[in-house]
Amino acid sequence: MDAVFKILVVDLDDASRSGFKTILQKIPGIKLTFETKELNKVYTVVQKDQPHIILLNLQPNVEEALKFSEKISNNFPDIKIFATARNARSDLIIRAMRAGAREFIMQPINKEELISAVKSEIRIKRYTQKARPAHGIVYSFMGVKGGVGSTTTAANMAAMLARKAKKDIILVDLNLQLGNAALYFDIKSKYSILDVIKNMEDLDLALLKESLPKHESGVRLLSPPLRIEEAEMIKAGHIEDILALLRNIFDYIVVDTHNRFDDMTLKVLDESDQILLLSCLDVPTIFNTQKCLDLFTKLGYNQDKVLLVLNRYFLNTDIDANAMEELIHYPVFQRLPLYDHKNCMDAVNRGIPFTLLSPNCKYSSRIEQLIERLKVDLSEDKNNGKTQNKRFLQKILG
Repeated sequence: MDAVFKILVVDLDDASRSGFKTILQKIPGIKLTFETKELNKVYTVVQKDQPHIILLNLQPNVEEALKFSEKISNNFPDIKIFATARNARSDLIIRAMRAGAREFIMQPINKEELISAVKSEIRIKRYTQKARPAHGIVYSFMGVKGGVGSTTTAANMAAMLARKAKKDIILVDLNLQLGNAALYFDIKSKYSILDVIKNMEDLDLALLKESLPKHESGVRLLSPPLRIEEAEMIKAGHIEDILALLRNIFDYIVVDTHNRFDDMTLKVLDESDQILLLSCLDVPTIFNTQKCLDLFTKLGYNQDKVLLVLNRYFLNTDIDANAMEELIHYPVFQRLPLYDHKNCMDAVNRGIPFTLLSPNCKYSSRIEQLIERLKVDLSEDKNNGKTQNKRFLQKILG
């Protein structure tokens, strides 16, 4: 990376511009420039100087600023756009992210938030220059509402992947406040996603991989922060950094995310190769399913990216699933049967994924079928053979 990290502030407001200058000039190693010209003239400046970050005030002309952001994003994908606005509503934040913004900085400015976002971008820039090309595939699980089984499905798919694919698998718990994916594997970690973010600049990839807890099935886990209040320290840009990093060291990244559409969720969904949307056959859930799919259409996600998974269905009620497809005008990619609740809870209490505790049940076979339909590469890595997996299955099954 160049010795100087270049930041261009595009802002017509004198007070706002002054506030940014006061904060940013305290960050060592950056070159700070300002532009108050018309945006079409600023574009020429961007072409010439190629800044690392553009801090863009969307006001007063929001529509023009969003078009400028999209143009920069399309033509200069390495330039990161930090959008900002005063008293912005959620719909403007979403539009800014869709127009290519990496971060949204709310005004009045939070000094720590802005400095953290810039420093994080500096760290990831340094990291990407020394990292090997990424290859990992990201599968994100999202429920259309709470309680539809997204965490259970994500955990069991990760376990089945480890069993079938013999690859490097990681489960990332992005329920940052109340995530509990670790309970499905009965593993604990001294390090969380927040520790990775704080040490991004100096991370050794091999050491990071070995530091993350590994279940006997082969699944590694990246957990949310230990304390609820620490979740507020994690921003959307951090998630992009984390997933980029994990793609370099894992073959498959299974993400369990929450069902709230905010800038962080949108970043996760954008970065995902495929989104598995969990739904069930009841009226409130179907209603939410339609709303989610409508939004995904507006976001430009097609049916190859968003895969609808119908969870907890009765095997003899396919007619209802077909009726649901007709109602929402969207195909069901995979149906997962209603599992034995008692045995499932026993698996969770023991910290053993249900697909490993009961590998021959209908639920497990459908998870295996889901993996096959995703066209996962099941070829065996030299360093991750059948012996370890066989020993583990023998152990849990007695």
